[in-house]
Amino acid sequence: MVEIDHRPSSGIVNATACIVKGTHLHRTRNRNRIATAPCQRPPRSSAWKGTRMPVTHRSLDPGQLDRKQRYLLMVASVVPRPIAWTSTVSSAGISNLAPFSFFGGVSSDPPTVVLSIGRRKDGSHKDTARNLLDGGEAVIHICERHDGPSMVASSDGLAPDESEIELLDLATVDSDVVSPPRLRDAAIALESTRIHHREVGNGPVDLFLLEVVRFHLREDLLVDGLPDAAEMKALGRLGGTLYCDTSAPFSIEGLD
Repeated sequence: MVEIDHRPSSGIVNATACIVKGTHLHRTRNRNRIATAPCQRPPRSSAWKGTRMPVTHRSLDPGQLDRKQRYLLMVASVVPRPIAWTSTVSSAGISNLAPFSFFGGVSSDPPTVVLSIGRRKDGSHKDTARNLLDGGEAVIHICERHDGPSMVASSDGLAPDESEIELLDLATVDSDVVSPPRLRDAAIALESTRIHHREVGNGPVDLFLLEVVRFHLREDLLVDGLPDAAEMKALGRLGGTLYCDTSAPFSIEGLD
């Protein structure tokens, strides 16, 4: 059995170490290592007849968990999650940048995404949510693996009159349609406008539906006019402090 170190010093999991063709991956007693063992797959026909080895499940009632336990369970279960590195502008003209992983696509006609933003401990809006409520505009960036340190640093929570973009010395350019700037070197930038807001849950959290009004795709990452996941190495969020990237995508054949 071969052990593979799966946690680089950056805390970001390399997808090439998490996806090994022809092997099963499982944790060893050492949390910082993954062990591989030969993969024994049943024939495709039998896999659909319920002949896999029996498994057991742990069933949890979220109503019996406290708030922190529910959060930890949610972020460890819904994986991987894309990260919306979001720039907005306050009513005072201060640019803000923050990452959110409760984010995903909703529709392609028109292009629409959903962004969920938690509240501060005192119940007040985070800067991104306040700016979206006031101005209704944002630029969502899909960041690459090497953006990780800056992305994490931008979540530190500055005062509303301070700019993460300026603090981190990130280069920006003017957007085509919306007021917030976009990051000059971002792999993908989605200029977006608010079409719906709703408070959800007991926090509550602020849920936004945003229509994408302009796509910006970096030319060096395109294959046949579309972003190439392997080249982009887009970051995804896992449970705890772990991340993954898209450096090792693979195809799954359809049924015969």
